[in-house]
Amino acid sequence: MLAPKVRSGRVIDMRRWGKFLLRVVARWMQADGFGLSASISFYMLFSSAPLIVFALMIAGKFLGEESARKAAADWLNGFMSQVEAAALIDMVRPDTFERQGWLLAVVSGLTLFWAATLIFVRMRISVNALLKIKSKDMRQAVKRSLLGRLNAFVFTLAAGLIFVAGILLTAIAPKVLSLFLSDSTVWIQFAIDVINGLLVFIAVSAIMRLLAVHPPSWRAILIGSLFVLVTFEIGRVLVNVYLGKSEIASAYGAANTLVVFLLWIYYTAQMLLFGVAIAGTVDSSRKE
Repeated sequence: MLAPKVRSGRVIDMRRWGKFLLRVVARWMQADGFGLSASISFYMLFSSAPLIVFALMIAGKFLGEESARKAAADWLNGFMSQVEAAALIDMVRPDTFERQGWLLAVVSGLTLFWAATLIFVRMRISVNALLKIKSKDMRQAVKRSLLGRLNAFVFTLAAGLIFVAGILLTAIAPKVLSLFLSDSTVWIQFAIDVINGLLVFIAVSAIMRLLAVHPPSWRAILIGSLFVLVTFEIGRVLVNVYLGKSEIASAYGAANTLVVFLLWIYYTAQMLLFGVAIAGTVDSSRKE
């Protein structure tokens, strides 16, 4: 009598997971998850350059320009391939600001910073769409829009500081660890990978918690963030292998770096928003 009960329990669990997955996919399709991911990728093209410029300018004051650029490429290697990370850093020239007058530098800096906030505004819209949060009237919509811009400002500032911290840590860690370990290369890379993984997990959790008008529960956020982290790491490995054997990037010539960067951001955005859909479905399932 015990075997049929266990088998029945497994069937029930499979059906429950199947229904849950179908509800996640339905939520994703109703909110046009593919379109939202594409819009995030588009805005990321404009937002990434200002963040890199500011990070290199600040880190360069401590490390020097060349050391900062090398450390930035090494740190970004935790999120994309080494070749593409180096190419992305080479495309940015922070020294342009130093050749301008102070007034032009301030105006250019504010313009770039405003452009950098666009990605978080777009993320906020996408997160709320997947969580099925809508404004009741125009007044509430305007209020939420202003608060969203303020949140985007804070997120942009935090992202810039994290980028600077990542550059400094990548540059300083080898020198510190070499004092205690004879062969510190493996440990350095392991530490950087662990830190990058934690940053991804924390960043996704913060996006769900702080950008949503009515954020999911912490349980739902942790489940969604864990999904994003796992798929992010799997995707990073698979994309690097694919790009190493495929000619899709080289076919675009000089635009090679932008194409690869856009493909990777598009994949990451889909996993992020799918994690949000999972978090929203977890909470809605508990309320029923």
